[in-house]
Order: sequence, then structure tokens, then C-alpha cells
Amino acid sequence: MNYSTLQTLTPPATERRTQTVSPLSRSIIHWFSMQRVTQMVTVLVIAFILKYHYSTASVNGLKWILAPTAFLVELVSGVPFVFESHAGYMNADNTFLIAAPCSGINFLIIAFTMLAVGVLWRDRTVQTRWIFMPASLVAAYVSTIIANTVRIDIALQTRSTGLGSSWMNPEEIHRVEGIVVYFSFLLLLFVVSEVVRAGGVNGNTLRRLLIPLAIYYAVTLGIPVLMGAFRLPGFWSHSIFVIVTPSLVMLPLAVCLYAIRFCQQRGVQTHSCLVSNSSNPTLH
Repeated sequence: MNYSTLQTLTPPATERRTQTVSPLSRSIIHWFSMQRVTQMVTVLVIAFILKYHYSTASVNGLKWILAPTAFLVELVSGVPFVFESHAGYMNADNTFLIAAPCSGINFLIIAFTMLAVGVLWRDRTVQTRWIFMPASLVAAYVSTIIANTVRIDIALQTRSTGLGSSWMNPEEIHRVEGIVVYFSFLLLLFVVSEVVRAGGVNGNTLRRLLIPLAIYYAVTLGIPVLMGAFRLPGFWSHSIFVIVTPSLVMLPLAVCLYAIRFCQQRGVQTHSCLVSNSSNPTLH
């Protein structure tokens, strides 16, 4: 065998190294590629810009999200709102104000980060086109306006009932209602994005439910703690609601997804058994 024949039969060293790379190593290599790192940094920068804008902007600077929210609230509830500079959108009898805290910017940040990070993680073994970033931002923006509308409409419908109990005052009930609405929409957005990209519910969907929960805790608790908000009065009592409520909201969804996944697996097993039995001549 001459040298040229040996060269033909022996793959180059780079090819041999590529063939010996395990799927996990390949996933890690793609995840830490320059483009992927740049995309991840861009997501964090956008989230930081939104957070900084929210912390420094007045109500007038938040009209880009408050105006469509007020419009939808009027459409759903039939209650007219008028914008008052540096205050917000006030109803006709001056008893309800859609102010800066009603903008849902924190939800927008969480939803955008969740969608963008979810795409980067799901597609970690391949290159991801940059179109996912504006698409995630638009989806998060639309979801925020809808979630804001639902929360404000619920507040409008319940404000005259004088909700309260011996262990929760109306302010705490309103806080829980906000957490339930926003986190429910966050989970719904996450599940829809998973189903659209994966074509259905699978075992990974259940495991990845921790992604929205982790991002929600990071934005609502982690960042305030880093900024020293834990020194403020009432922070820890507020933290209890933030920690417990999302877990309770996520539990029935996790059970539902598990039931769907279990039924899918049983259906596949039943179908396999039927095919196996029909192809076995001894059973005919």
C-alpha cells in the first residue's frame, strides 16, 4: 500500500477530532460560540435598558405601553379613561388611575428574557438567526398589554366589593391577584412557545417549566435584593407572596402537562402493541 492510498483511507486529523466529539461537548461548543455569547449579552442588555427606562421614566414616558393598555381596558370594561400628564389615565369619576405601576414593565422584561433564552437554549446545537430577538420582543409586548388589560379589568370589577379578610387586606389581595394574572400569562406564553417550536408537549416541556419560574424570581426578587431593597420595610412580607403564589399557580399546570404527556406515552405504547400483535402470525 503506497502513501497516497494510506492518505485516502485515513481521514484528516481535524475530521477525526470532529467525529470523536460527543453530542454534549458539541452542544457546549455551540452554546459558548461567539455568536451565541453575543446574542445572550444582547438579550441581557435589552432587559437592562427596559429596567433602567422603567426606573427613570415618568408616566409620560411610559405612554408607549400605557396608552394601548388604557384603550383595551376601555374596550373591555366600557369605562372611559383620560390621560392626565404626570399622573396617568384617570376614569371619569376620578376613582381609578392607570399609573406607572400598571405598565407591567417587569412582566415585559421577564417575558422577553424567557422567550429569548428559551430559543437560545432549545437551539443551542445550531446557529440561531437574529430574527428571534425582535420576534420575542414583539410577542412579549403584546402579551404584556393583554395581561395588563386583564389585571386592570379584574381590579375594576372587584374594587366596589370591598374585598378583604381577617388574614389579608385589600392591598394584599390586589397584590396576589396581580401575581396570579401575570405569572399565569407568563406560563401560558411559555407553553405556547414550546408547543409551537416542539410541535407538542414532551418531557422537556415539563422540565423547562423551571425556566419562567427562575427568571420570574430573578427579576422580582434577585435584582431588588442586589439593589438593597431588602432593607426596605415590607420587603420580606412581599417576598413571601412572590415566592409562594407562582408555585401554587404552576402546580396545576405541571399536573395537567404531566397527564397529557402520560396519555401520549400510553397511546404510543398501545399503538406499538397493536402493531406488534397484528404482525405476529402466531396470534392469528
